[in-house]
Amino acid sequence: LLMSRMITGESWNGLMHDCTEATGPIVAIAFFFSFVVLGQFIVLNMFVAVILENFEREMASESADQMVKPADLENFQEVWSRNH
Repeated sequence: LLMSRMITGESWNGLMHDCTEATGPIVAIAFFFSFVVLGQFIVLNMFVAVILENFEREMASESADQMVKPADLENFQEVWSRNH
């Protein structure tokens, strides 16, 4: 539970300061910084994987009226490039 709290960024710096007193500043800073960065990277990758999986499922859908067509993607790219 504590590790998941640190990954989400919920007051991890307070925990790091508490551990600094017990282990020393170099060890605590190295551990907490690497754990938080790698943990958030993994969570972000899982989030992107879920989005991509749902996009692939939608593209492979058998229902032609609900499927995103290549023409829709090209239209989106054109509109997006005009506005940004």
